Amino acid sequence: MIGTILLVFSMNDLPLQVSKTKYQTLDDCADFVEMLAGKPVIDNDYSFKFQSIEPTDGSVHVFSGQCIVEQDLKSEEG
Repeated sequence: MIGTILLVFSMNDLPLQVSKTKYQTLDDCADFVEMLAGKPVIDNDYSFKFQSIEPTDGSVHVFSGQCIVEQDLKSEEG
């Protein structure tokens, strides 16, 4: 077992955030990201970058991040 999976992301180059939702597998996390993106956006290392257009005003938001094992994130921070 690889542990709990977290979604680490940034919108429009703002500081990274960690989602409150925890996933059971990297693929569960990837499926969630691709559902939001509406298309395949996950790379082999479970990183992503995609654009979303706000329907109300046409503004473009750029999302980037990665699905990561919680233990790996703590190792990077420590």
